[in-house]
Amino acid sequence: MVQGGAELGGRALPALDGLADLALPARCGDGTEADAWPAKRQIAFAASVSLLNPHAILDTVGVIGTSALQYAGNARLGYAATCAAVSWAWFFGLATAGHVLGVAAGGVNLRQWLNRLSAVVMWLVALRFLWTLL
Repeated sequence: MVQGGAELGGRALPALDGLADLALPARCGDGTEADAWPAKRQIAFAASVSLLNPHAILDTVGVIGTSALQYAGNARLGYAATCAAVSWAWFFGLATAGHVLGVAAGGVNLRQWLNRLSAVVMWLVALRFLWTLL
């Protein structure tokens, strides 16, 4: 019974999140220079949401750490270095994509459109989950 309730709740969550993305106004500025944070604040915020994120810590220790156990010696060091390099490349790519999208958007409120796209994707996921329950 508990498992069924948890499964149903987990499948309903994307629908609720999608509804919130569609219904609630975006909590952001209009993208002007006055809305921009100073570099120190941006760096502190990025560090806090990445280094203090419990999911990131659990993923690092639980997934990458346990996967590293199958290697020994230099192979383990190579695995760790590759994980770090891939992580840096991924986040550099995300930052670059964000910058390119921001420049390409011009005066369009890109965050509002991304929130709408996110809502549509979540609703599609929720509908797919609903379909599997039926």
